[in-house]
Amino acid sequence: MIPVAIRAFNRPVMLDVTLKSVLASGVTPLVLDDCSDDPTTRAYLDTDDVITLPEPLEWPAHAAWEQRVGRLATVRALRGIAGRVEGATASERYGAQGAAFWAARYLFARFPDAEAVCMLESDCVVAPGWYEELCSVAAELAHVRRPDGDALGILSAYHRMRVQTAGRYAWREGRTFRGALDIGALAVLLTRTLFERAGDAFHRSWPVAAGGPDKQLIKCCWDAGCTIAALTPSRVQHIGFRSIADPTIPPPDAWLSEHFACPNAFAFEARTPERVAYSPEWT
Repeated sequence: MIPVAIRAFNRPVMLDVTLKSVLASGVTPLVLDDCSDDPTTRAYLDTDDVITLPEPLEWPAHAAWEQRVGRLATVRALRGIAGRVEGATASERYGAQGAAFWAARYLFARFPDAEAVCMLESDCVVAPGWYEELCSVAAELAHVRRPDGDALGILSAYHRMRVQTAGRYAWREGRTFRGALDIGALAVLLTRTLFERAGDAFHRSWPVAAGGPDKQLIKCCWDAGCTIAALTPSRVQHIGFRSIADPTIPPPDAWLSEHFACPNAFAFEARTPERVAYSPEWT
């Protein structure tokens, strides 16, 4: 079993959408919180109350999104997840970059027998079967030797690489970071081989104000002699602040993956797992 966690910091509506989407796919994730300080998010994480949003969140409409992903209804209230979804809150604020490495540390400690862990950011939706495909491809590629590495380090379920392949995956070539046209850290499987080889990167301190972890995760994978691949087509779609929530940024620059096509991605029914309440960091 490959454990799954959603990395969270504020943005409770997007977190709720991500959680419901993952639950509807048949996967029960953990929620790992980087010391959210928004009162609504804290109520969402720390209680199981029905929380009325200060202002309803109206999701903007865009033809390309509605055709290829779907559209969410206006959100006016959320129900808290305490006592229903397992999770942890960090003992200190790590920032976007540091929180990714903390989450990996937490997962590998929490699941000592896991050969890999999967981390999702809290602003995405998943396609049916995403988890099964991720696990299957990871097993297939685990020990494939390539010029850039002798073991799989990262397998991404979301990418915007310009690839043409009829296969189930594509290798990420080269050592140049290509920004938006790369794999990103939205939905990544990290192997224990990478975690053990790149221990310094996973245990060092990162600036709280640093940007996202995308570039650093790729770099530590290169330096560890591990390979990077991505599912084709993408099985996860970003819905964050530079995508569906910002109608002023039109496609193709709105992070709508050319490789993702799941028109009913928002048509999920959340299950309510019997899980333990939030707990402080113990790693």
